[in-house]
Amino acid sequence: QILQAVAPPFGSLVAQQAQLEGELRYAHSRLITNSEEIAFYGGEVVERSFLEASYTNLVRHINHICSIKVPYNMLEGFLMKYVWSATGFAVIASFPSEIGPSDARKRPLASPAGSAIAFR
Repeated sequence: QILQAVAPPFGSLVAQQAQLEGELRYAHSRLITNSEEIAFYGGEVVERSFLEASYTNLVRHINHICSIKVPYNMLEGFLMKYVWSATGFAVIASFPSEIGPSDARKRPLASPAGSAIAFR
């Protein structure tokens, strides 16, 4: 829930990226389709500005996504690696140990060979 609270809307960002990529493809296919007329009427400056604007918008948006994604991935990695590990250690440490003072009298004494000899 912590990550969900700070997570950016990746779905809408990817959808917007797809829209910008579509606009760039459209501008490029329009240039290919009408290249003869563009060259004949001298419209290369206008078409180039359309292409550059589409490309610049796409690059700017991708850079924006990366600038959001990197800190989010760093936070996610920190939480997954350190916070959840520390929480797990705290939970495990809070369990009572199985060997308490009353169990110390019931443990067998070991011989140097490793077999149990007697009980205390």
